[in-house]
Amino acid sequence: MKNLFIIRHAKAKSSKQGQEDYDRELNKEGKLRASISGKWINSLSEKIDLICCSSSSRTQQTTKIIANEMKYNPKIIVEPNLYSSDEYDLFHYIKSLDNNKDNLAIVGHEPGLKRLAILLTGTFKPGLEGVLEKKFSSSTIAIITFNISVWSLLSEREGHLSEYFTPQKAI
Repeated sequence: MKNLFIIRHAKAKSSKQGQEDYDRELNKEGKLRASISGKWINSLSEKIDLICCSSSSRTQQTTKIIANEMKYNPKIIVEPNLYSSDEYDLFHYIKSLDNNKDNLAIVGHEPGLKRLAILLTGTFKPGLEGVLEKKFSSSTIAIITFNISVWSLLSEREGHLSEYFTPQKAI
């Protein structure tokens, strides 16, 4: 059994003139929401083994805040190729990861993350049937469970959307 935590970065500041999107940092609200998301993750029975995050400033900040809220220390990999990845890039990246890690998190960007969740999900926990049709807001977390023993066996529409958390509702 494998669990994939799909985490969108927290809310970022608007771009300043001449600033690259890649360099945008979290705003105050984003830092609060990332902290709430980290506390929620920490409350779960599944513990993340590995966090793979985009190399942008806002994803690295989100990852650090979330990890600081956990009462355990998952391994963190900063992956530059996750910055501009679409759902198929993400799909192939996940399939290549360490099969000894059962609980994997990807911290990244829209629209790739939501499209990845749609690509992988075939069934839903009761009450979550329509959530992927809505906006995948900043700091949102989708957990998809797979009945596989190794990540290389990951396939489309085989996952079960077991959890969906948006910290905006927790504030």
